[in-house]
Amino acid sequence: MMKRIMIHFRSQMDEKLRPQGVTTAQLQVLKVVRDEPGVSGAQLARSCYVTPQSAQSLLTGLEEDGWIVRSKRSGNDRILAVRLTPDGKKLLLTAEKRRK
Repeated sequence: MMKRIMIHFRSQMDEKLRPQGVTTAQLQVLKVVRDEPGVSGAQLARSCYVTPQSAQSLLTGLEEDGWIVRSKRSGNDRILAVRLTPDGKKLLLTAEKRRK
């Protein structure tokens, strides 16, 4: 029953967010990136309760849309730190206002 409620709620949220071209999953990623600047993909996956593969897929889409940038962390070239772009910040603010 709870899963049905969550699916229904998520579909309503996705419908409200559609004009901005973002999904609730993408919005959740953007919020974590805003709240934890420089977060790694692995940390992001844990925070969003998704698999690392799903997190990477979401990050790739967000990066292609220009909402985030990824850069190498100092000290470890294998870990990419994620940050919001100005467009990503604007999208997140707009989506949060629309949600209310």
